[in-house]
Amino acid sequence: MNDIAELQQQVETLRGTLKGLQGELDTLKAQARSRREVGAAVAQQVTTWRAQATAAVAVDLQRLVSGQAVQLLDLRAANGVINLGPWMVAAMGEKALTQWLGSLTDGLPEGLDAPQRAERMHDISRQIAMVAAAEEALLREADDLGHPIDPREDADPRAALILGFGE
Repeated sequence: MNDIAELQQQVETLRGTLKGLQGELDTLKAQARSRREVGAAVAQQVTTWRAQATAAVAVDLQRLVSGQAVQLLDLRAANGVINLGPWMVAAMGEKALTQWLGSLTDGLPEGLDAPQRAERMHDISRQIAMVAAAEEALLREADDLGHPIDPREDADPRAALILGFGE
């Protein structure tokens, strides 16, 4: 049987493990997309901007052909919002703009793709439940030895359910 000092040390070790796992879980929850996913979204937006710029310039060129006075690259917007993306694609080229915007993602954390992130979050949650149950078992053992150890303030009461009642 463990003496109280060993139990206290085991509880502290488990609490450290819980803190680390919770930190990783919080990080995964805060970063909903990986760098690759963000890069793919940027590339898709650049493709959309290129199509918008091509369509806008084509309309202006048709107006010129028909004799209308047109200010090429005049940014007109009914709602007052000017989207420079299509114009940057037209001015810089799709490849250059994609490279530039892609370079802005280099500083992002690598992260996990959605399926990997969901799987890892599930694994961490399961590990947290098991470590919390192990902590609860040690707290019960210390209590049985007449040396109760206070549970953590943020302890999940479901840990006791994993062990069962009345043991």
